[in-house]
Amino acid sequence: MDRSRPLVARSLFVVYLGALLVASGGCATGIATALYVLRGNMVPAEYEGLKEQRVVVVCRAPASMPLELATVPKDLARQISNKLSVNVKKVVVVEQQEVDAWMDENSWDDFKEVGRALKADQVVAVDLMSFSTDLDHTLLQGKAEYSLHVYDMTNNGAVVFEKYPKPSQFPPNTAYSTLEKQKHIFRREYIAILADEIGRHFYPYDANASFALDSTTLR
Repeated sequence: MDRSRPLVARSLFVVYLGALLVASGGCATGIATALYVLRGNMVPAEYEGLKEQRVVVVCRAPASMPLELATVPKDLARQISNKLSVNVKKVVVVEQQEVDAWMDENSWDDFKEVGRALKADQVVAVDLMSFSTDLDHTLLQGKAEYSLHVYDMTNNGAVVFEKYPKPSQFPPNTAYSTLEKQKHIFRREYIAILADEIGRHFYPYDANASFALDSTTLR
């Protein structure tokens, strides 16, 4: 293996960084640009307490949710679990299949009951107040309202993080025609987007990723 390649790459990066600073005369804007190249535009996690914890993700929806959307809570919880497993350091996320099985076999009212039964350190609880993907008969636009809580089961189920975000909407400024995208495919895509939106409270993310996502709706 050629060990000189990493050294060459680092050298080229330093030269590029120096060129940015020289071109900017060392001003604050130039330094900020150089730091962006080095670190990117990362937004820190709002809550970092999931690290090195055994975590259960539970999503609940109102009983009034239409039958065709009955699987949305489980699908959303599964997507959030995947996001946390990949992006939170040393987290142990209980397999969603195990969580679903327990909830199907037991009656429960409190998110903490699920966490206690599955021996979780913390419970990430999503309460879906509303969810839809049909703007009308011919247009698709995802909308959801939810609250987000984290319960610390090692501290008698105390609430250690809570969030009441503004309603989610995707695409934010337009909609898809049912002629260009099938309903079930769009629903799956929106659930993944909503899961990422929720997961970002718990791990750093690139702020520019949202702009890139928005641009895909303009095509």
